Amino acid sequence: MKIGVLFTAVGGIVRDRNGKWLFGFNKYLGSCSVFDAKLWGILDGLTLLIDREYDKVLIQSDSLEAIKDIQESSLEDSNSTLVRRIYQLLSRFGYWSI
Repeated sequence: MKIGVLFTAVGGIVRDRNGKWLFGFNKYLGSCSVFDAKLWGILDGLTLLIDREYDKVLIQSDSLEAIKDIQESSLEDSNSTLVRRIYQLLSRFGYWSI
């Protein structure tokens, strides 16, 4: 993630269970918080996995705050629209873990 004056971008990588690189992604977000950028990265990664019909996912992030917010919230009680959307996408996987 790179943050500058009115410029925020996020990206990520997807690996298989053996750690082999499958694909990478990035996205320009405009102006947003670091926390929201981390959530956008998770959301975009999940969206790409669903589009490619994967049914299992292990989410890893360097943002403990984002991971805790996802783990400690539920679809109904999160104040974050991004976290609620992440939960909606996670429900489409046969197996997921953070």
